[in-house]
Amino acid sequence: MKKRQLLSIVALVTVMAPGAKASAIKWGHDYKAALKTARTEHKLVMVDFYTSWCTWCKRLDKVTYPAAVVQKAMLEVIPVKLNAETNGSVQAKQFGVSAYPDVVFVSPSGKLISAILGYEDPAPFAHDINNVITTFKTTSLEIPELKKGLAAQPKNVALLQKAVSVYSQISDFSAATNAADQLKAVDEAVYPASLEVIAEAYQNLGRYDSAQPLFKQIITSAADVNLAAEARVNLAITYMQQGSADPAKKLLNEVVGNSAVSKNLRSSAMNVLKQFSN
Repeated sequence: MKKRQLLSIVALVTVMAPGAKASAIKWGHDYKAALKTARTEHKLVMVDFYTSWCTWCKRLDKVTYPAAVVQKAMLEVIPVKLNAETNGSVQAKQFGVSAYPDVVFVSPSGKLISAILGYEDPAPFAHDINNVITTFKTTSLEIPELKKGLAAQPKNVALLQKAVSVYSQISDFSAATNAADQLKAVDEAVYPASLEVIAEAYQNLGRYDSAQPLFKQIITSAADVNLAAEARVNLAITYMQQGSADPAKKLLNEVVGNSAVSKNLRSSAMNVLKQFSN
């Protein structure tokens, strides 16, 4: 379970970061033009989806974007601002955007790569941008060799597991799911763990409706009690993010009350449960 998933359910109180300055970011407002520039400059497009009524979007503009550390990170992307309800409604639907702010990273070919859902302070925001860029560059180098390896050894469990992980990192869920299906045919015992990788990738993007069926499948099929427990905690977090408290509490209590689950996972479930009383 990712640390930022737990942090995302807690409202953060922030102040203007030291060293912040007036925003020098050259925002574009034309998505197609940004893709064209991205192809020329070999960069990712970073789309900030906002709405006129979104308070945290305004705070992102006021606190996060003016910070020098953020502006430095954004030199490596093509920045675009789109109102999800007006000039960006088509793209918002395309990328499954439903909560704001949602900062989406898109490849020069127009493919969803990653996203930062919700408000973040300057330092973690810049870190996440840099991490997205680094991951994309790394996987771009890994994928040709991975394809070559799988062509020679299509039933290699380690290569298929790596494929699930690599494709999930860049949100290529079609390729990740295909690798997981091949993995199931080769070694069904490791299949639930591959589903967890894909489900968490959906969760980190804030695409909870896509993550939930996978977490449920893991819960019912995983032989590993801890893997099933982790899926319960993650599923509970997605319910919390959608405002569904009762099913979330039920899942978390199931983990807390199961002595066969590891101490760390039961502690994580308890920490999430405490958010209901905060």
